[in-house]
Amino acid sequence: QYSTASQRFAAWVVGKEVEPNCISLQACRLLTQGILARSLHCVTNRQAALIADQTFGRACCVPGVLGAFLVRGDGTALSSKSAAQLRSEDEDWSSSCVDVRQQLLLAHEEMASLNPSSLNLFHREARSGQSMQQSVPSRQTNVVSNPLQFFSRYASLEDLHIRDPFPGQMKVLSLRCVRAGDGQRFNHIIQVDPEGKFEAQ
Repeated sequence: QYSTASQRFAAWVVGKEVEPNCISLQACRLLTQGILARSLHCVTNRQAALIADQTFGRACCVPGVLGAFLVRGDGTALSSKSAAQLRSEDEDWSSSCVDVRQQLLLAHEEMASLNPSSLNLFHREARSGQSMQQSVPSRQTNVVSNPLQFFSRYASLEDLHIRDPFPGQMKVLSLRCVRAGDGQRFNHIIQVDPEGKFEAQ
């Protein structure tokens, strides 16, 4: 059946709300994890998320940590070059720079397991200002009525299972990372106090 040429209709007759026809990358990660788990493929949550990013991502790139160094000092030398470059160019710099990439990768695996579909290394969790006590048999959580605050699971080198090579001194955690989505590489500097504590960003 064809309409008459130049026929006009009311907008409410033919109008239709356009719904979003796209899927987020986080949803693709959850679907991939579920498919691989049901297919009995032995992969971690982080590995499944990387497979999803490479398969469904527009740029076909995956996020990750390329390098992680604990550097003594305030990190002013890292403004122009990465820790890996300075370490390769100057042998004296090796005594002030410690490779901690293995510990960071293990922490990344842990965070991906605790927070499916998220690959943030320093994922912030909503917790009360005071400590929470949970009863395992009853599955009940007693939380003091304080406003929720967002904290990272990792707040010190001890939390990352990194033995402080420069105790009592200022230091920085230099990270070389790849961002999810577009694959952009960037350097990130985190200030660490003499006690080994830092504020995750």
